[in-house]
Amino acid sequence: MTKTRPTTFATLSNSLRRLGFGVVKTVGHVSFKHKTGRPVILLPTYESSQTIEPIHQMMVWKQLVDAGLIQGNTGPSKFLFDTSTVRPKRKPKGNGMLSTPKLKP
Repeated sequence: MTKTRPTTFATLSNSLRRLGFGVVKTVGHVSFKHKTGRPVILLPTYESSQTIEPIHQMMVWKQLVDAGLIQGNTGPSKFLFDTSTVRPKRKPKGNGMLSTPKLKP
């Protein structure tokens, strides 16, 4: 299993914001929602300088990999410190409209 290095909540929060997440704090937890609507990451409330539990760090990493926002070979703590792991935005092919074949009458 991959070992994670200690990470503060402030570092995690900044990394997620860099990836396009917004933050919503409520009583007992904090949620990060990506600008596309998915994924939504829910964590218990942490102080900015508090170290994130390794299980939470792994959970966030797994959700980001599954959503295609970071590369899977980065390891759970590397994405927090290395902006090269962020996948470049892909340009859509065509005009973004679905094309359907034209039927002959």
